[in-house]
Amino acid sequence: HERADDPRAQYMYDLNILLARLRKKNYQVILAGDNNINLHKQATSVRTWKTMMEEHNMKNTMATWWPRMIHKLTTWGRTKKKITGLIIYI
Repeated sequence: HERADDPRAQYMYDLNILLARLRKKNYQVILAGDNNINLHKQATSVRTWKTMMEEHNMKNTMATWWPRMIHKLTTWGRTKKKITGLIIYI
């Protein structure tokens, strides 16, 4: 596969392949991190991310367990950017 021009697109492509391989081996996956994808936006990358997570039966546990809670955790103390979420296979 050729490398994508957009690093985010490449990240999602690589992650999709990795998740497929792990699921095929019956692994349970916990994915945590700051992926810089704002799930509240309507961008193409967000729709792609959500579709990919659904296809791999991954759930955003923060959104699932606490749907009305708006967390105040930030990635860096000086910014307003929020931690994206904890995604887990349930």
